[in-house]
Amino acid sequence: RMNATELEKIPIAGPCWVLYLDPALCLIMVCILLYTTYPLLKESALILLQTVPKQIDIRSLNEKLRKLEEVEAVHELHVWQLAGSRIIGTAHIKCKDPETYMKVAKDIKEIFHDEGIHATT
Repeated sequence: RMNATELEKIPIAGPCWVLYLDPALCLIMVCILLYTTYPLLKESALILLQTVPKQIDIRSLNEKLRKLEEVEAVHELHVWQLAGSRIIGTAHIKCKDPETYMKVAKDIKEIFHDEGIHATT
């Protein structure tokens, strides 16, 4: 059993602001972690969603491909970022003349390379 004089001898935890120190520091750490990881999370999400990289103008690329003499049509043009700086491009190209396919393929590959797309099918 404790009496009143013994209760007075028990030390108090300290000033009341000390009770808020741990939650406040925790919130500050959460804010720092969110601020520093947001760019990485955003980039990772855009890669996972297979969006067109912002440095690639898909309309301009499509026009350049259609302007080639031997190209009759461009279908299914897709460009996405695989990782970091690795950009992938695919397209279905219909040639006017099947005999000129190899020359057209070389020209198309050059157009993709000029746009920064180095893996094409």
